[in-house]
Amino acid sequence: AHHTAYALYMWQRPSPAVAELFESGAKRLMDAEGETFFERIDEASLAQHSPAVSEDPALLGTFRRANRALVSHWVTSNLRDPGAEVSPFTGPELEALVRDLVRRGLDLHALEPFRSGQNAAWEAWMATAFELTDDVSELRELLAVSARSIFTYVESTMATTLEMLTRERDELALGTSAERLETLTLILDGEPIDVARAERRLGYALEQPHPHLAAIVWSDDLEAADGALRETATALAAACGAERALSVTATSRSLWSWIPAHREPTAEELEKLLSAHPAVRVAIGSPEPGVSGFRRSHEEAFTAQRLVGRLDSPLRVARYEDLSLVALVSRD
Repeated sequence: AHHTAYALYMWQRPSPAVAELFESGAKRLMDAEGETFFERIDEASLAQHSPAVSEDPALLGTFRRANRALVSHWVTSNLRDPGAEVSPFTGPELEALVRDLVRRGLDLHALEPFRSGQNAAWEAWMATAFELTDDVSELRELLAVSARSIFTYVESTMATTLEMLTRERDELALGTSAERLETLTLILDGEPIDVARAERRLGYALEQPHPHLAAIVWSDDLEAADGALRETATALAAACGAERALSVTATSRSLWSWIPAHREPTAEELEKLLSAHPAVRVAIGSPEPGVSGFRRSHEEAFTAQRLVGRLDSPLRVARYEDLSLVALVSRD
């Protein structure tokens, strides 16, 4: 009985002729048409994002890398074994995206744009299929095998991703970082809080004589290490005359920091502290006092970072005070 059930679910492989067509189509997508193919999928996927993703350059970059890696896995698998069942994608790009979504309190709905990318990939593949053969029977088989391959691959990858999300949430809930993120969310959302309790959870004084200078330290480099971001945040705190900063990992390649600013660093000091890590960038808000200033300075830093991302600017130090007018006039 077990053998019979297994046989019912064995993957039906294409005929040798259609397998050759499959391989030819995969080569075409990865060669001459590759970049156009990926751009179409990116455009379809990214258009469906919620503001929580689309307005955060670091999170958007993580999603774009995962999206491309997911598609590349399907194409390269069919180059190796045309028409065979493709295993779910579980690469480091997807792991990074899952960690970032959980840290930001986002759920599986944030992955729905993958569905739009799937549809764009199917449309592009169909157009390629019609260019590969004029034989009606071969075309019918190619489209049938392709549809089964693409849709089964996306479904299995989504199921695997849900398991990864659940596991990551469980691990996060075990650590004190969950309490810190919960507290920060309440502050940044403007919710009423017990200041003394929030300070104990964060290990940071919200009501103090020095204003809060918020910074977002991030990198567009896939290989950027968390250590480089934290070293930059520590150097920024020193430049502000502070012993330490409150730093929280926002995504795998971005860090949110708050510094009790005894002084504001000069442009030259900021450029110098970034020289040790060429791939790291910083967005900085204005120094503001109290709990409201803690929140407002972060909003300004986030606005500066978002503006740099939206304009695709190479700027490495984005100060809100320098960019506030640009942010205002480019809002619409």
